[in-house]
Amino acid sequence: MLERDFEQTLERKVFDYWKRQLADSDFHADVYKRATAKEGGHQLADMVDELTTSVLRAEFPSKTGAQYGKTGKRSRSMGDIWVRNNAKVWHPLNVKTGLVGSESQPNLVSLKKLLKALLNRQIDAYYLLFVKFAVDASRHTVAPFVFLTDLLDWLAFGDKKFITFAAGTGQLMLNAKKFFPAVSEGNLPPKNQPMQTKLEALFALYEYGERCLRENREEDLRAYRERFAQFRQVSAPFAVDPQAQALLGVQ
Repeated sequence: MLERDFEQTLERKVFDYWKRQLADSDFHADVYKRATAKEGGHQLADMVDELTTSVLRAEFPSKTGAQYGKTGKRSRSMGDIWVRNNAKVWHPLNVKTGLVGSESQPNLVSLKKLLKALLNRQIDAYYLLFVKFAVDASRHTVAPFVFLTDLLDWLAFGDKKFITFAAGTGQLMLNAKKFFPAVSEGNLPPKNQPMQTKLEALFALYEYGERCLRENREEDLRAYRERFAQFRQVSAPFAVDPQAQALLGVQ
């Protein structure tokens, strides 16, 4: 894991960068336009990712890296960028953006990919770097919010489900509506949790999600099997039912 001093330095460097950038009127206008457009978070994502990883590489050239596949092609499957401090251990870091107060459930990383890397002892942390923007529509301004944290610290923290698992897609997701209020209130997880505790929580999340998915799919299969059996009993030629089609709302 990264030392806390280095985490704070990284956080400050990124915040200062975005504060300087937004002081430029043209850049500020562009960010405001993106942030207030439909699906503003998506409008900002690629730009924030590119600029944030670029400033990290510029500020910490010997402490940032990238993952490459066997063919030599760069891979972002684990993180947008990898960081280290004084140790030789690299840590994946995922840049996430969005609008302050407009919280959803963004994808974070494949649970199985994360679990495999941990069980193989390839990593001991998974960092999330949030670069979000607070929009003041009355003043036509945006202000940056930057927060760095280790996803693993939140898995077994408290009684709230800050991190969820969508077994259908295989993705860990952030329960942002609970996560960011906790951050604002300073209700943060301890940094000294044993890795065993984190892995137990991650695997329990994996098991629960897979079990629920299996049960839901079995229930769906039973329901559609019954409907298909009813369909097979109808001897009339197949024809579209106008009343049923009207329910689709096609105009």
